[in-house]
Amino acid sequence: MWSGRKFKFSLFYETKKLVGADISQNMIDLAKDKLPSDIEITKTDGTSLPFDDNAFNIVFSATVLQHNTDDKMLEELVKEMCRVCNQNLYIYESISPVLTGDVLCKWRPQSYYIQLMESLGFKWVSTNFINITVSYYMAGVIRKLLNPRDRKEGEPLNKISIILQNLLIPITSILDKIIKSEKDLAQLKFTKIK
Repeated sequence: MWSGRKFKFSLFYETKKLVGADISQNMIDLAKDKLPSDIEITKTDGTSLPFDDNAFNIVFSATVLQHNTDDKMLEELVKEMCRVCNQNLYIYESISPVLTGDVLCKWRPQSYYIQLMESLGFKWVSTNFINITVSYYMAGVIRKLLNPRDRKEGEPLNKISIILQNLLIPITSILDKIIKSEKDLAQLKFTKIK
């Protein structure tokens, strides 16, 4: 659940200890190579997190749920996230007014996540769109056109891709603010009902 330079799933412990979790050993190895050694990284499929109930004040997940297209598996992941969370839970997911997507990625309506979290004892607090549609699609086109199709998980992008993406960021960032979408990455915040 590592994407580029950011964790897709990470947890913050009460003593301000950062803990990350991922299913992929390649991503764990990459994270351990790139991050300070005091950040604990655990290999898990997410359905049985090796932490106590209510162990974390903040639980954070980014684009993990949209890539779990099996609703039963997604519910197991969310149930575990809720189990280890004692306060605030943040998910960053691409949401859409209606269910859309394919076998690799589903954009679910905000109401889907709200209903699921409420059934697990968390109330919805807010939704903030990140507005990265142009940047997302531009980076995707560059990655697909300029990198080998057999590129392995965790393998770096080629230098031309990185240079081109970096050159376009100032332009796509401006366009992201202008071109908004109802199907975009959003931060959904939930709080545990005490």
